[in-house]
Amino acid sequence: MKILQLLLHLYIFLHNILDANAFSGATPSSSRHSLMKIFSAAPQPRRNLKKRRNRRRRHEKIDDFPWDTAESRPLVQSSRIEAGEDYWIDEKELEESLKREEEAKNRKPIEGEISQDKLWEETLAPYKQNWIGYFSVFIVTVATIVIKFPELLDPPSPLIPDL
Repeated sequence: MKILQLLLHLYIFLHNILDANAFSGATPSSSRHSLMKIFSAAPQPRRNLKKRRNRRRRHEKIDDFPWDTAESRPLVQSSRIEAGEDYWIDEKELEESLKREEEAKNRKPIEGEISQDKLWEETLAPYKQNWIGYFSVFIVTVATIVIKFPELLDPPSPLIPDL
């Protein structure tokens, strides 16, 4: 059904073009020529077509921030740039954290608390007397030597003179 409607519209379109050329005094060959021009023209590439204007209006957002009266502070001070600290540090929080660290260093140890030196000593003790580790390294070393130099395992043949 749709194909028939399409063919009907095409017939009416072509008939109107031929009738317009007939009234202008054109010959049938020239009307065919004009039809060939219409249908044989290749469509232009999109890059050559006229650009459409964007019809949507861009609404500018209103910024309510008081930029004129706002206080601005640099994120990094020159001394902190040299120290490599290029991030914001709140001075009050810095003072509080330094104070806490100083208090932690100066506090007296609680009765049941173990000193730092003793903790380090007990942590490092298993690594200082690690006989199993030394024995394992020795076995791995011997195995590597045997794999790389198998002729070391061959017994020397005694030189017996022929009589």
